[in-house]
Amino acid sequence: MSSKIGKDKLPQKVKWGISWKLGEIVFMSISSDYISHRKLKHHTGIEINILKSLALRTGYSTDNKEINYGLGVKVQKLQLDWGYGLNKDLGDTQRISFTLRF
Repeated sequence: MSSKIGKDKLPQKVKWGISWKLGEIVFMSISSDYISHRKLKHHTGIEINILKSLALRTGYSTDNKEINYGLGVKVQKLQLDWGYGLNKDLGDTQRISFTLRF
């Protein structure tokens, strides 16, 4: 019995992005990422801070042609984020994250 061990290439990933503040409550961002042997993916989003502790968000990704929206709530060092994605291929998706800053 013999085995053949070859050299596997690790995928290379490059990400870049920019964001800017429009006034006191609106943030906008665009980004792209490239993984070797795949198409370039683009993402865009906007966040509106209704209150100091509440943010509304929406965005679009060319990766899976997903439109998404959500909100974030911040209380002192705690943050809870919820997102909802409208995806034609996978169906609707939800994402929830909890952050503790220290």
